[in-house]
Amino acid sequence: MKLAVAFLATIGATAAFAPAANTVARTSALNMVQQLDLKTGQSQLDTSVVDRFNALPYPDDKVLAEYVWVDAKGECRSKTRTLPVARTEAVDKLPRWNFDGSSTDQAPGDDSEVILRPCRIFKDPFRPRADGLDNILVMCDTYTPAGEAIPTNTRAIGEYLHDDEIFVHIYHVFQRLVHLQSHVVMSTLLLLLLLLILFLPLHLPSP
Repeated sequence: MKLAVAFLATIGATAAFAPAANTVARTSALNMVQQLDLKTGQSQLDTSVVDRFNALPYPDDKVLAEYVWVDAKGECRSKTRTLPVARTEAVDKLPRWNFDGSSTDQAPGDDSEVILRPCRIFKDPFRPRADGLDNILVMCDTYTPAGEAIPTNTRAIGEYLHDDEIFVHIYHVFQRLVHLQSHVVMSTLLLLLLLLILFLPLHLPSP
């Protein structure tokens, strides 16, 4: 009995001097972002942070070009690159770019490169400058590295038809008939639509 009491006393003394368990939770970048979400409601997109970086001076003779395209879901995607001013004076001077099409459902994972071909340039209203230069928005179409329009690039067929003389004339006829606004217009439009359906496959580029 005395031996058992001595054994229990030894265990109690040992536990008394044992270090306390570390109950402090480890912090991480993700935890910090979640805490910021709760505290400010703005998270890492806090406008004061964005404004601070937008206020940084730009390098001489350089502009930000935001390449914009449409993904497989019809939503806008974009990414930015820095270019010399001389490369942004016209569309044909802009370099083509690329992106991983598998991340936008526009290409398979084993062959995911998609080429961005610049089509139009607009002044960037979201990143104004006070040094006399303008950042730009670059509207782009999407192509394979071989130069073929990817299936989600529905603008490609419109561009082709716009350059075809037959369809240009048909479009002008449609436009004039619409302005007439008479009952004869409907029957004529139906006739032209039928002709368009019949002759469209003859003028489309072969795959």
